[in-house]
Amino acid sequence: MKPGGNDLADRQEGVSTPQEAQELHEDLEELKIIRDSVLEPLYA
Repeated sequence: MKPGGNDLADRQEGVSTPQEAQELHEDLEELKIIRDSVLEPLYA
């Protein structure tokens, strides 16, 4: 992975171990929670 590569597309390309894949998955799950908490008031 490139230093400072926080872009998800870059991270997906750089996944080479199960641990990296798990970390990416966990980060994506956190982003979904954040997204839902931001969007929820708009649909309430």
